[in-house]
Amino acid sequence: MSEKALHAATRFGLGARYGDLAAIQKDPMAWLQQQIKPLPPEPSARFLGSRKAYLESWNAGRDHPVSAPATRLPPQRPIPSRLENPTQVLRGRPLQEGRSPRNPQSLQSPTAPTTSGFSWDAPKIEDQEKQKRDLYRSLTARDGESWAWLETLHTTDMPFAEKWAWFWTQHFAIVLPDTAPQGLNGALRREHLRPECFGSFSEMVEHFLRALVDSIFYVQQQRSPPYALANVILEHYTLGDSGSVQDQQALATAFVDSGTFVFMDTSFSGPNALSRMLEMLCLHPQTARHLAQKLAISFISDTPPRHTIEHLQTVFLQSKGDLAVVAQALIGLKEAWDPLRKVRTPMEYLVASLRLTGIAPQPWAIKALDHFQQPPLHPPSFAGWPDTAQRWITPEALLKRFEWAASFSQTQSGRVQPLQLFETLQPLMISSLETALQEAPSSTEALFLLLGSPEMQRR
Repeated sequence: MSEKALHAATRFGLGARYGDLAAIQKDPMAWLQQQIKPLPPEPSARFLGSRKAYLESWNAGRDHPVSAPATRLPPQRPIPSRLENPTQVLRGRPLQEGRSPRNPQSLQSPTAPTTSGFSWDAPKIEDQEKQKRDLYRSLTARDGESWAWLETLHTTDMPFAEKWAWFWTQHFAIVLPDTAPQGLNGALRREHLRPECFGSFSEMVEHFLRALVDSIFYVQQQRSPPYALANVILEHYTLGDSGSVQDQQALATAFVDSGTFVFMDTSFSGPNALSRMLEMLCLHPQTARHLAQKLAISFISDTPPRHTIEHLQTVFLQSKGDLAVVAQALIGLKEAWDPLRKVRTPMEYLVASLRLTGIAPQPWAIKALDHFQQPPLHPPSFAGWPDTAQRWITPEALLKRFEWAASFSQTQSGRVQPLQLFETLQPLMISSLETALQEAPSSTEALFLLLGSPEMQRR
């Protein structure tokens, strides 16, 4: 397999799936370019609430935007470590000799759960839809949004586009109080960041901020200038520093008033004052520099070359913040194809492991990320999650990865062929690992060695 194809799937994507590289290696650059277009709606979005629905249900004292209490499903059964024949595991009991899973009369339960949450006898589509809707409704809004995102990352055929959208979700980190609707972060990601991530940066920022501020007003039950958010907009979302107190006050007041403001030494007035202020802010050279540095650190290296940052900054300014043009420039950088040096964050590691093995994320994946101390959509601050190796390869952090890899291997090894998966990653793997996998006493140990290898930690 082509090393460049695996490089494209690893650095710019979410990790290779078995069989992906055959299509990518024909032209890795074209494979990436074809993904620079608007993303389709997420498959599980139909089970989730809109931003407005979350606010209305929160106001009514509900976590979910539904009219009836959620149906709580029984806990999922652990997946056996060896699943040589799926008929051996029905309601956790061995199938008795001579009984067929195709004959419901011969089983104690015709709808025993499988690892996907559905029955072996493949219920009707409408039944599957109801089962999954009930499962989503059995979760909190927070966990439902997280699981839906993980499902998208696992199944997508546009991993670079989803990784690009992920970057902007990380960039526009949102920290809301515990009293706010807990599905709001996910709804803002789905409705404003993901759909607009290849469009105009200025327009994405304005649409996102107006929705965020509107949500804050709804929760606070009052329209007062969001001074704290103005500081976040300047320091984290645009310029990279907090600016002057006067600029913070002018920006915050513009969200609630249509008067005259002096912002960054420029006067603004009229009903479109806020839009023009945000546009100037978004296309400021300092904003371009801030975004270029974050993109280079995220996709290239923890310490990217100065000329890389300057090139991305120039492209951003010349294109007036056209993010599709910036994405094209990023994948065209020579240094973007240097050897992989970035360390995967825990969520990136989990997603890459699931894509490699083909095992779909279930709600347990959310608990795994809580164990990794990186819950999706709930960053520790408006700065988002750290994106450098220093935070994620401490002894404690690595131990958590190995603990998860051991647990995952013990429960899932019967469903995969570790040596076959090794072939997918072979261009980046050391040869001694293949020998270790061949000599491993069981598939459990082999899968653990593969998922715990240094190469699986890099992107």
